[in-house]
Amino acid sequence: PSSLEHVQRPGRPSWRAALLRHKEPGPRNCFHCSVCRFSIGNTPCWAEEFEGRMTATEFLPLPVVDGKTLQYEDFLKTYALPRQPCLITNLGENWPALAKWTSAMYFLDHQGVNKDWEVSCSAGPAGAEAEVETTVGEALRTIGANPSEPFYLNAWAYVRGGSEGLAEDFSVPKFFERAPDFLSSNVVLGNSSIDMRWLYIGSKGTASPTHVDTNLSSAWLWCASGRKEWICASGEDYDLLTAGTGSAAHGYRSEDSDTDSDPLPDFFDPQLFAKWPKTRQARLYRGVQEKGDVCFNPSRCVHAVRNLEACVSLTHNFVDATNLADVASDATRSLREEILPMCREMRPKSFLKHLSRSLGISRAELSQALLDLPSLLSDENVEEAVSCAAGGAEPGAEREACRAKLHAELRRRLAKVKPAFEEAAAELKERLAAGLSSSKK
Repeated sequence: PSSLEHVQRPGRPSWRAALLRHKEPGPRNCFHCSVCRFSIGNTPCWAEEFEGRMTATEFLPLPVVDGKTLQYEDFLKTYALPRQPCLITNLGENWPALAKWTSAMYFLDHQGVNKDWEVSCSAGPAGAEAEVETTVGEALRTIGANPSEPFYLNAWAYVRGGSEGLAEDFSVPKFFERAPDFLSSNVVLGNSSIDMRWLYIGSKGTASPTHVDTNLSSAWLWCASGRKEWICASGEDYDLLTAGTGSAAHGYRSEDSDTDSDPLPDFFDPQLFAKWPKTRQARLYRGVQEKGDVCFNPSRCVHAVRNLEACVSLTHNFVDATNLADVASDATRSLREEILPMCREMRPKSFLKHLSRSLGISRAELSQALLDLPSLLSDENVEEAVSCAAGGAEPGAEREACRAKLHAELRRRLAKVKPAFEEAAAELKERLAAGLSSSKK
């Protein structure tokens, strides 16, 4: 399949696109400046480098927590379930990637990297960038040859692109991706084990504009080298910030968005609060991610990021018991607005053929996934998802407490979305089953 059907920059490979192609902040927060993480009397605030600096008092400090001491139960209660973004330090200290992922050249020389994989990159400074279609190899050579020129290899889907051997250089922290296969490999939920794993390699001054992550999933981003500036909103303010923005609220790329919808607020606009008054009501967090830090973006978190230095970073989006209700809500919308209309307009075999090519999976695999969709949120599956997520805690009382907390919260949230999800999934199954049955006669 074409790489453009899988590139997410910063959005998602969409059903719509396929159809059209038919706890508390850590000590590094200044008491007078919620923008940076340097102590008074240490180094000048890096935010002074930027013209038209936004008023620091308009932002909250992005919480910083030590990954060495953070307990899984605290992560759930303080960050994941309340949809609170944060920075987690001291993760990956022993990963080979910390020493190896220092520049584009490591990836260019790596024998396990598919350098012919097609990617979409950004050339030029943030806000004035142009999209460039190229290959991984050419992008890496461009970055290596011109390190001072703004060029961003962003959202390189390294697993989908045949470079999954890079995963040997790191391990997933215990806080993330604790999900059974029926969630992580489900194509309607984003196929996160293949299509939601990316590398970002870019020079100073490159950026990802304000966006919502694909499928309303959660994400962890580890900075292997360089420094990044983040502005993240509480996931609880998603509705406030995305009202009227159309498909951008669901993580779509600009070319797939509604032309008559409002744009998402530009979090890095010096006049942010004047141009988008609703942002004054939102909880916006601002902070700097250092080498070795993880930025956790929960589901429904509207955010933007820019590179203060040349950066290499890893991002994995994921679906688990902490965000399953949010992802199921997005899937329901996708079923009603995209998948079912496509199925109604096309014969089942043509529908499956067209969609399987777009998503890069076999027709048999896609067909089975769609036919099994009505039972995805069954009691048995929910229990398995909860148990898998609770496995991040130590055995015993902590794990049981996590299991109880996850179970109660997921049940509460699913009660609002499960009926609509199952209704849409059942209609799709009925249409596919009837169409496939008649085609065999």
